[in-house]
Parts: sequence; C-alpha cells; structure tokens
Amino acid sequence: MKKKHIVRDSNTGITGFRICIIFLIIFIVSCSNDKSEILAQQSNEVKRGEKSIPELLNEYELKISEKPEDPMNYVLAAAVYHRNESEELYKKALELSSGCVPALTGLGDYYSRQEKYEEALIRYKEAIKLSPRNTEIKKKAIKAALFQNNQDEALNIAGNNKEFKIEYVHILIDLGKTDIAEKYLEEFGFVEDETAEVLTVRGRLLYNKGQEEKDEQYSDNGIKLLLESWKKSPELPLFYKYVYPRKTLIQILTQSDRKKELKTVISTGIKFF
Repeated sequence: MKKKHIVRDSNTGITGFRICIIFLIIFIVSCSNDKSEILAQQSNEVKRGEKSIPELLNEYELKISEKPEDPMNYVLAAAVYHRNESEELYKKALELSSGCVPALTGLGDYYSRQEKYEEALIRYKEAIKLSPRNTEIKKKAIKAALFQNNQDEALNIAGNNKEFKIEYVHILIDLGKTDIAEKYLEEFGFVEDETAEVLTVRGRLLYNKGQEEKDEQYSDNGIKLLLESWKKSPELPLFYKYVYPRKTLIQILTQSDRKKELKTVISTGIKFF
C-alpha cells in the first residue's frame, strides 16, 4: 500500500495552511469589490420593468441560502433598498468579514438615511482605513461629519485634497450654510480659481445666496458662473442629473426662464446621457 504524501511548504508547514490563506484571499477580494456596478444594474432592471424589487429580494434570499458564507450576498440584499432588515443584513456581512468595505459603507449609508450621522461616520472611517483611495467613501464621511456640525473632523478627512475641499463647500451649501461656505471658499483659495469644478461651486454659492436673500443680481451672477463652468466641461453629470438637494443647471435655467440657454444645455446633455 502506497503512503499518502502531504505536500509541505518550506516556510509554513502543511498544505492546509496554504489552502486557508488562498481561501482567505479570495474571500477578502470578493468582499472588497465595489458593489456600485451591480447596484446600478439592479436599478436599471427595476426601471426597465425586467425585475421587481420583490423578485430581486427573492433572488438574493436564494443566493444567501445557497452560499450563506458569502458576505456580499447579504450586502447586495441589504442594498436593494434601505429598509429595517438592511441593518441586520449589513451586520451579518460584517460578522462573516469584519473588513468588508461594501458592508461598512452600506451600513454607513443606512445610518445616514436614518440621520444617525455619528454612527454613519464611524462606519465610513473604518471603511476608509481599509480602502484609503476610495474617494466616494471619503466624500460620504465628510458629509456625515458636516451634518453633525463637526467641521474640524470634515476638514481632517478632506486634508489638502482639492476635490474633497470642493465637496466640503458643496455640502455646506446643501445645508444652507452659505456664509460659512463663502468663508471656506476664500480660505481654500477658490475665489479666483477658474477651473470648471470650482466655477460650479462658486456658481451654486452665488445662486443659492441670491435665492435666500431674494437678490436677483446674486442669482444671475451664479447662473453666469454655472454656464461658464458648463462650457468648460459640459459632460459633468451634475448639470443634468438631479441629486437632492442640488439643483441641476437644467432646473435652474427652467426656473429662471432662460429658454435659449436651456435648449443648448439639454441638446448637449443628450449626447452624453
């Protein structure tokens, strides 16, 4: 009878250890994958009438029953739409993999929707430690901090990154804190900045200030800056796609009865979207 041989690794010992490491790597990679594309596909399927939300939930319930050890199944089921069960599903994913970035981010999003910004920020900061190059998570963390009125924490997250500083000012405008937004616009050195992204935030600030103070000159100057920004970079989605509470350029032009500019912006937007 032939002896069974165990293949050994000179550094670690038995093969079993190597197998465990391989499975662990696969497990971590599968959980660290960005879920945004899958969620976008889910949303499109629902919009096109190909699947209903109950059908999607049933689909993920089946996947969970087939592979209960895969944390991403719980994450995707939780993210179909945020409901009471979502919190427990995200937590279950984190029980399976405490470093699951999509689960941490999803739980943060869930708490943000519940206006539990302190809890949300904790999850986002954990996710940032694991995925420090993920700009979207950092923007969410900045928002959660500012919604707690914790400007220092938000500044710390933003660091010296221009994109995050722009988002910082945008969020202050979202909160209706135009005076504070104006202060940081100057502090960040954006007053004379002519790049499309900065022109957009400057335009939003002037337009919103004009709306708040019922000053047509402010609003008009804001629209001019937004149009100038659009001309420099007409493919930016924020000019066409509404994300609460930020009004798109199309909405602003409609409300201002600027039909000529509106027609141009819409016809250009069709090319991109």
